[in-house]
Amino acid sequence: MVALNHITIKTNFPGQAIDWEKICHNLAINLGMTVVDSKFHYFKPRGLTGFLLLAESHLALHTWPEQNLSLFEITSCKKLPQDAEKQIRQIIKDFEIRGLKIEGETSFVERPKPKREFDQFYATAETVSKRVAKFSERDNLKGHRFLFLGDDDLDSIAIARTGLTSEVTVLDIDNDILGVIQKTSHLENLKINLQKYDAKLPLPNNYQEQFDVAFSDPPYTPQGFGTFLARLDKATTKEATIYMCYGYTQKELWRPLKIQKLLSDWGFFISEKIEDFNEYTGAKSISNKSALYILKKTPQTKVNEKLLTGGFYTND
Repeated sequence: MVALNHITIKTNFPGQAIDWEKICHNLAINLGMTVVDSKFHYFKPRGLTGFLLLAESHLALHTWPEQNLSLFEITSCKKLPQDAEKQIRQIIKDFEIRGLKIEGETSFVERPKPKREFDQFYATAETVSKRVAKFSERDNLKGHRFLFLGDDDLDSIAIARTGLTSEVTVLDIDNDILGVIQKTSHLENLKINLQKYDAKLPLPNNYQEQFDVAFSDPPYTPQGFGTFLARLDKATTKEATIYMCYGYTQKELWRPLKIQKLLSDWGFFISEKIEDFNEYTGAKSISNKSALYILKKTPQTKVNEKLLTGGFYTND
């Protein structure tokens, strides 16, 4: 028997310019749905109606500017994320919510206890949603081969649920994390390739130059960050986009300065850096936040691991 889930969101009609199509796509993607097609019709002087055809069913948008009213309706045969309401409120934060009703079943993935020996601190569900939205915003999902080097936050599950990527692969040292991903993949019929791997070791040949997009939230040491980046460099194509996280406080700016110098010395271009993009629980040493670096390779990119010094994990 297939579960039928229905979401109704009633809001105001904002006076400021709104990217309605992006909002609708983000709602669908962050709720784990696959967009098959879309159609939007704009009225003059304002107002619109829109529709997303989803593999799971559909999303419809109706607006009545003269009554200062907008209505989103989402129907899905797939279980909704446990934090569905938080994700919805984050995406439509610029709207005045007048009614939000969620009917149906939710899915929940329980992560194992964080392991300090691997520098594990879990990101919030809202952060995972923001990451997926950022990947979508930069067109790094549809048809792309996606690698996660370490996946404590189970981002691979969120990405696989969109159904947009051509491949999702996880390399992780933690058997418990791999076990959770494997179990969830089986229950939800998600296609995620899993491999136990220690980033301190060279990258196996069969993973080299295979991926269009790569993400990692590595240990926050120059040695750890640099080693993970070196592995992602090997794993990705020349045109790939690499996402890296790094946490620090404003009182310790010498730490990101070392990372900045490393990126420069190795010839990586920082196409975007977003301060405090990631939020965590229990990571007090970095004020529970970290920056997101979005990197591109250049003709000058050349990794030299001999430049790396110091401990690999923060407790080394």
